[in-house]
Amino acid sequence: SNMKIKKIFIIVPASTDDSPVKGAAALANSLSEWVSVTFITLKPGGADFNLLNENIDRVSLAEYSWYYKVKALYKLLKQAGNRENIATISSSFSADFINSLCNKHAVTCASVRGNLPVNYLHTYGFIGRLIAYSHLKRLKKLNYIVSMTHSMAEQVEQYTGRNSPVVGNFIDEGRIVKYRKNKKINKVLRFIFTGAFIERKQPLLLIDVMAKLHNQGIVFVLDMFGDGPLLDASKKMAEKLGVASFIVFHGHVNEPYEYIAKADVLILPSLSEGVPRSVLEALCLSIPCVLRDVDGNRELIQSGVNGELFSTDLELPNLILKLVKQMHNESFHKKNLIPNRFRQNSCAKSYLNLISQ
Repeated sequence: SNMKIKKIFIIVPASTDDSPVKGAAALANSLSEWVSVTFITLKPGGADFNLLNENIDRVSLAEYSWYYKVKALYKLLKQAGNRENIATISSSFSADFINSLCNKHAVTCASVRGNLPVNYLHTYGFIGRLIAYSHLKRLKKLNYIVSMTHSMAEQVEQYTGRNSPVVGNFIDEGRIVKYRKNKKINKVLRFIFTGAFIERKQPLLLIDVMAKLHNQGIVFVLDMFGDGPLLDASKKMAEKLGVASFIVFHGHVNEPYEYIAKADVLILPSLSEGVPRSVLEALCLSIPCVLRDVDGNRELIQSGVNGELFSTDLELPNLILKLVKQMHNESFHKKNLIPNRFRQNSCAKSYLNLISQ
């Protein structure tokens, strides 16, 4: 390919370990095999941030005011060369905003990572609708707006009136594959949930489902990773429904891969999703997943191949059992269950081809 792009700047709010930043780090690592990559953070973040490989430059603009952040970024871009050799890729509101001011200096690209109107409504209440609207409006200023699923692209196109190419979300498969285990059929089923304990992720529903399975005589352990405002309510509910001794609340754990690799099924009943990293991680470790049939989840989960999708809460207990039964008959053994279009190498190449046009 006639690679014009020589330098790529990846812009994120902060070096924290939340999903969009992990996604940006996986992208940076992949792209750094082909071009020079600089990872830019705008706000203070974790000192123990270790997701980037060693050939990526890191620049923090955390100590500057917003005005000077923009000036410092312009300076970096100008030093890097001509506009046609430089690209910027951002994800999340503050990063997209600053990126939208860079069109003179770089080929600009934003990566949309979720159903913004729904997510912002859940996070900020009614004002979230306005934030989502202004975020999507701001995206119009960028050269490329990339969506992770077709359902997300449709939404972006509707709000911005611009075409949105689809490039899957992906994870650093190399960092995770080493945790893959030889599958043993467990006498005790192991379920896993990873995510924030917030309404959108539906942890209380999952505990209710576990109580139903328990009442059917199913023997299981559920590992729940994450924290949030519903954590206490979740613990109380587990007590009340008599399943507290089968549910382990681990709190927030950076890399629960050891646990995911031992699980039989990952269950994520969220009301809205981008392409959940925890699901990609589980699939990479040969663990099938049960997800709600919302947003782009059907682009990720193929029924009977790498998991199941549910539409109504009532069907969830039986669907989990159906998947468990299928697992016992079929070997998901040491397979990468991630569909091709969410594989790291092909997705990173798609980004590169897009910004090189």
